[in-house]
Amino acid sequence: MLEDQHELNRIFSTTIKLFQNQGDYDVTKILKAAIISSEMVRYDNWNGGINYYSIYIDVDATLFAFYENQLKDIEEKLKEKFEIFLRGVEGEGLMDIIIRPVVKHYIDWTSVSDKTTKIDFLKLLHKIKSILIPVATGGPKIQSVNGEYKKLYHEIDIIFERLKLNNPNRFTNLWEWYGHWSSGDLPTYQSRRRFISEMYKEIIDLIEKSSETVPIDQPYEITGWERVDRGVSEIRKRMSEADTEEQFQAIGLLSRETIISLAQEVYDSEIHVSIDEVTPSSTDAKRMLDAFLSYELGGSSNEAYRKYAKSALVLANDLTHRRSASIHEASMCVVAVISLVNIVKVITNKSNIRF
Repeated sequence: MLEDQHELNRIFSTTIKLFQNQGDYDVTKILKAAIISSEMVRYDNWNGGINYYSIYIDVDATLFAFYENQLKDIEEKLKEKFEIFLRGVEGEGLMDIIIRPVVKHYIDWTSVSDKTTKIDFLKLLHKIKSILIPVATGGPKIQSVNGEYKKLYHEIDIIFERLKLNNPNRFTNLWEWYGHWSSGDLPTYQSRRRFISEMYKEIIDLIEKSSETVPIDQPYEITGWERVDRGVSEIRKRMSEADTEEQFQAIGLLSRETIISLAQEVYDSEIHVSIDEVTPSSTDAKRMLDAFLSYELGGSSNEAYRKYAKSALVLANDLTHRRSASIHEASMCVVAVISLVNIVKVITNKSNIRF
């Protein structure tokens, strides 16, 4: 049973359903994102012989790190569930269940943020392919494009080095590529096209599947406002995990709620008068914070500070209401919200209002 991957997948799927029905969503979250495998690790010839297996559950490194302190308990829970399926099965036993991080190349796009993005780097790779293939299939003369090629190759090679990736292209100039295809190994145009496509296929697949999520490293100190601090903590956590449009949209919604919580903490209706003299509702964060900033940073000497604080508010509000949900917009939204909270905290520390 445990050596059969198909049967193992069925058991795994049923186990997920059991934890889900029991409301154990942490375990469910780990299992849904996992890959399962088994290995026979011991044979005991007692009572006709028993094969003992280890079950390996491989999860993404980010998920592994988040739950690392709980993994021993989760492994025990999983072992109890798996042993249910082995009742009445002769000749098989379960030694242990091991949750481990998937070993793969995690591309850190922040390491090349001054040079390129994921999308632009893919364009560079397709551009260099568009030079390599034509010169070997009756296209332009090497002399006419070799300078452009060498410059492009150097640019791409630096990015590969920073990303800790091996450049699959060993041809630093087009004469080296000519020497390879003219040696007789690639006698036809089709074989040369296929060679270049296959040379880049694996690395392009890896890059296309990589996440361009940007970790938010902006400093943040606990404010003491429980709902605000909890909101910022959750925003940062979700930003570190997000890689789909829906997850980026959720960050915008959570950011909006955090701004409302911030406004509720500092707004005082007795002293903070709305600019348009409309009394803000309990969820009208913009009016509340506008009134707060105008009062706390009043006077011409504070004009620059007031403009900066209000700009952070406008940006944060604008980004939280956008329907688009790219990683860049989500990242800007998180930075804007944290900046706004930091600014407001500095103001309250100075004026001692509600702190």
